[in-house]
Amino acid sequence: MTQSAETEAGTGTAGTGPRPAPSPLPPVRAGLAETVRFVATHTLPVFVRGVANPRFGVMSLYSRVNQPAWSNATLRAMRARHRGAPVMVRALSGEMLVLLHQADVRRFFEEPVSTLAMDAKDKYDSLSVFEPTGVICSHGPVREDRRRVNDHALAADRPVHPSCEEFRTVVEEECGRLTERSVVGFPLFWKTMTRISRRVVLGDQAAEDQELSDRLVTLRGHAN
Repeated sequence: MTQSAETEAGTGTAGTGPRPAPSPLPPVRAGLAETVRFVATHTLPVFVRGVANPRFGVMSLYSRVNQPAWSNATLRAMRARHRGAPVMVRALSGEMLVLLHQADVRRFFEEPVSTLAMDAKDKYDSLSVFEPTGVICSHGPVREDRRRVNDHALAADRPVHPSCEEFRTVVEEECGRLTERSVVGFPLFWKTMTRISRRVVLGDQAAEDQELSDRLVTLRGHAN
């Protein structure tokens, strides 16, 4: 499993600017203390937060204690110690290669899709609960076929989706109740977002079908 730590470390993003030279340093293996720190401040908090569905109580706590800063500090320390070399870490779900150099991150994202296996066991075990035939749970020719269907539905080859104006109308209609308030509570915000999703994906007839959204949340909870 490969992890990109570049943007999380706050040092830049892949795919922008001139292409730098690849990292000259070969991968190194993290020591015991470094591995424990990585798991405690980076990997474990992700699992506790929820991978398939966020646990909003946990996210609120993370915000209060500024948990992302712990993760960033760990990644910055790893990059400084190993001078940007990729670091192999034994994480909760198996071995993980942490990319800390911008060139390595960009090189990863420039790899052909056919060479990248997205259906890692831990990811498949989670996502197969509620989308067993999804692109991420697929591999090889089947994945390519399913991805083409997704790209067609999302109009990935166009700068603007052909139904963009219809989507904007839905968003404006549903968000009207939010802009009327000076303070918006999360329950109303969540209800509005799920209504927008149902109307965009399934049509106006699904606007009131909150039970459908609740069932999806339940399935995602099982996936966690």
